[in-house]
Amino acid sequence: MTAKNNHEEEGMASILEFRVSSLEAMVGEIRSAVKSIDSSLKVLASLEARHAQTSDAVARAFAELKDHEDRLRIAEADMPTMRLVRNWVIAGVIGCTSLVGVSVAGMVTIASRTQSAMYAQPEPRQPAPRQPDATREDLRGWR
Repeated sequence: MTAKNNHEEEGMASILEFRVSSLEAMVGEIRSAVKSIDSSLKVLASLEARHAQTSDAVARAFAELKDHEDRLRIAEADMPTMRLVRNWVIAGVIGCTSLVGVSVAGMVTIASRTQSAMYAQPEPRQPAPRQPDATREDLRGWR
C-alpha cells in the first residue's frame, strides 16, 4: 500500500504543484493588471483635474459673454439716437465749413475789388452835355 500511497501522494503533489504554478501565473497577471490600473488611474485623475479647470474656464467665459451681450443690447437700444446726433453733427460741420468758405470767398472778392480800385486810374469826368431848355411848344403835349 505504500507504493499506492506514494503514487497517490506524487499525483497529489503534481496536482498541487500545477495549481500553485497556475496561481503564480494568475498572481503575476493580476499584478500587471493592478499596475496598469494604477497608471490608468493616475492619467484619469490628471484628466479629471484638467476637465474641472476647463469647466471653470467655460463657466467664466459664458459669464463674460453674458456681460458683453447685456452691454451690446444697451448700445443697440441707444443706436437710433446716436445716428440722429451723428447726422446733426455732420450737418453742423458741413454748414460751418460752407459758411467759412463763403465768407473767405466774399473777403477775397472784396479785397480784389478794393485792390483793383486802388491801382486803377480814374477817368477824368466830363460834364454831362447840357440839354436845351424846353420851350412852351415842347411842353404842350404834356398836359
